[in-house]
Amino acid sequence: MTHSSLLRSDQTLFRDPDIFELTFVPEHLHHRDAQIRELAFLISPTLRGGSALSAILRGPPGTGKTTTVRRIFSMIREETRQVVPAHINCRHDHTPLTVYRSI
Repeated sequence: MTHSSLLRSDQTLFRDPDIFELTFVPEHLHHRDAQIRELAFLISPTLRGGSALSAILRGPPGTGKTTTVRRIFSMIREETRQVVPAHINCRHDHTPLTVYRSI
């Protein structure tokens, strides 16, 4: 028996291949409650017509920074239509023109 015959063409090794998508946000973000609360606090003025406060998210790659921002943006979209969150990857869109174009 060869290794290629272990899986049928309609099977996968992964229970949920969607988790490998760049836009995937897990149902639960473990150990990120404090960061979500802090970002919610910084964004809360926008829900009252004001401007959001600034935040800098730092840390090694793969530690949940982007996922945390996507989670808070998802919560905003569920809460109101008055605020439209935009996530811009500045490594890809790094000039003012490309950032504005993405928005």
